[in-house]
Amino acid sequence: MISQLAITSAASSRHLLTSTQRRVAIGLASNDSSQDTPLTDLSLRISDAIAAECQVAIGSGAIPTLLRETVTETLRFVCEPEIILARRHGVSITSVTVDGTVLDAAEYFVDTDPGTGNGTAVSVTSGNTASAQFA
Repeated sequence: MISQLAITSAASSRHLLTSTQRRVAIGLASNDSSQDTPLTDLSLRISDAIAAECQVAIGSGAIPTLLRETVTETLRFVCEPEIILARRHGVSITSVTVDGTVLDAAEYFVDTDPGTGNGTAVSVTSGNTASAQFA
């Protein structure tokens, strides 16, 4: 299976803390902006290092982040009964497409199997292309 990950709507920022949270974390008053420039640079380096250590999957269109963003993952030559998404924590599926046909939400699930006979079978044969958009 070949996978391609694209960021369709990037997070508005890669910072894991707000400016106020950064100030307070180093012992400044919440409204003391005297150290904002170096704190902003440090914050981005720390945020990027954490994302790298957590092995956040890299998608085209944006730098990896732990913050929520909308991504599209396209998988080619799918021949497995289940697909494990590149970014898989706190996922909310927007749509799933198989060979150009958008699947009904009853035809797939995330994390919790609905149980035998409670889902709709989707025929995905070897060579199919599946695309999932999720946030």
